[in-house]
Amino acid sequence: MENLSLRYKISALIAKEISESLTENEKFQLDKWINESESNRLAYLSILERIKNEDMHTPLVDVKREWKTFKKSIAPKQAVTRWWYSAAAVLLAGVMVFFFYNKEHITSQSVAVRQQPILKAQKAILVLSNGRRVSISDSTSSTINAANGLTIVSKGNRLLYEQQPTPGTAKEELNTLIIPRGAEYQLKLADGTIAWLNSNSSLTYPVNFNGDLRNVSMSGEVCFDVTKRVNQPFVVKTGNVSVRVLGTYFNIEAYEGEPVTTTLARGKVEVSDGNNKKVILPNQQAIISAGKFDLKQVYAEDYVSWVEGVFNFHNTRLDDIMQKLARWYDVDVTFETPSSKNARITFEIKRPENIASILHTIEQTGRVKFEIKGKKVIVKD
Repeated sequence: MENLSLRYKISALIAKEISESLTENEKFQLDKWINESESNRLAYLSILERIKNEDMHTPLVDVKREWKTFKKSIAPKQAVTRWWYSAAAVLLAGVMVFFFYNKEHITSQSVAVRQQPILKAQKAILVLSNGRRVSISDSTSSTINAANGLTIVSKGNRLLYEQQPTPGTAKEELNTLIIPRGAEYQLKLADGTIAWLNSNSSLTYPVNFNGDLRNVSMSGEVCFDVTKRVNQPFVVKTGNVSVRVLGTYFNIEAYEGEPVTTTLARGKVEVSDGNNKKVILPNQQAIISAGKFDLKQVYAEDYVSWVEGVFNFHNTRLDDIMQKLARWYDVDVTFETPSSKNARITFEIKRPENIASILHTIEQTGRVKFEIKGKKVIVKD
């Protein structure tokens, strides 16, 4: 992870390049950083693409105020994935103000959210192999005694399989972790694999992996960091799609009625829909929908940053954003004007407990306003 001063420096250099004010020495420094790694190169291209796709008619934020707020928010020990994009975004906003608006600053839009805030909760249901259902939450730490000597420990919003089943157990024991809307959970499987389950998701898995394959099945959105076992591949199944790996870090999104999207951050995986089979590499994404199999290049961290508590949307339809917020905060969303669903929004934010903070960020684009009524969010023009 790059240090603080370097992130400030790179952000400033990118902003100066956009404004065509780079010196030869500065250009050399920026090019050197870009060429140091594929991750740096993709980060640089992503920032440029965001600026290219910005609507210049969108009111901008108060740059000075936002920059001060940003600096206060980055405590030295704070670990937020790719937060330096925020620094670049603020600097680039300043460049855009200078070139396209020729003003010192522009006051941000007033916030329309005035009602009782909607807070997220952490809760889950563990279904044991004997059918017993155990409700767990991040407010409790407890030990769950399952069958055949298995011990499962709930700690905060994590579930850990710490004691293995009694040796010689013939029958495969399957557990299912169910995450409702408005929650997320981290699960450590018996082989050491870590799985992060997003809202409205489930994962079914053996309590111990004894066969030739480590088979699990899922729905919703799950990010996996798989422990490598050369002689025992890890296979994730969702519907007719399977993803086969040895050891790697990847995200699968497979909500009902939506495409199955597999994004690889590290390693290599093989994705199959029964008819087609493709191997994808880091920063590639496989999208399977209605028998169609597409492969595209992406910046993978955009799709796995949610596990570190970051919302990251890049030129994303407002309707898609609101669907994710609805799942995360367990709310219902309605649009007063259907055409607003197609508005394209770009922002990155540390995911707050209160949905009102995110709605405030979206309101600053000047595209829409929001009203909260109980568990309902109304999108207004």
